[in-house]
Amino acid sequence: MRDIEPSSPVLPANAFIVLTDRQIKTRSIYRRLVFEPARELDREFGGRRSWINQLGRVLLNADRCFWPDGAPYEPPFIDDVFEEDNRWMSYFLSADETGAPRRYCRKFERLRMIALLCRMMAEERSRLFLPTVSRNAPGTAS
Repeated sequence: MRDIEPSSPVLPANAFIVLTDRQIKTRSIYRRLVFEPARELDREFGGRRSWINQLGRVLLNADRCFWPDGAPYEPPFIDDVFEEDNRWMSYFLSADETGAPRRYCRKFERLRMIALLCRMMAEERSRLFLPTVSRNAPGTAS
């Protein structure tokens, strides 16, 4: 487990900081940064098996992932962390009547990868909706 160290090196502007075990154990962080974004993404993915395919994005963007102390995060192979049918995901995503997690999971590496994927997807979505400025927009010099 890694903790935040005050002398973190300067990271790239597009870096993703992974959650530590301690952060994942904090229920408010778990809910806000892992559980709720994952439930939202699950509606888009349409099922637990889709998650396995989508998690490949974490591996493709591994060079942008860092621990809070600035050390590079090396994501494990998906097959080493998730089962083939990913039945676990259904249990993880289940909520009680208030929308809170029905269970709090301690599979830290899975949760870390899920949180990273959620943030990567959110960044991707935000880029799709950024306003673009035309070179020859009215009122601008050409």
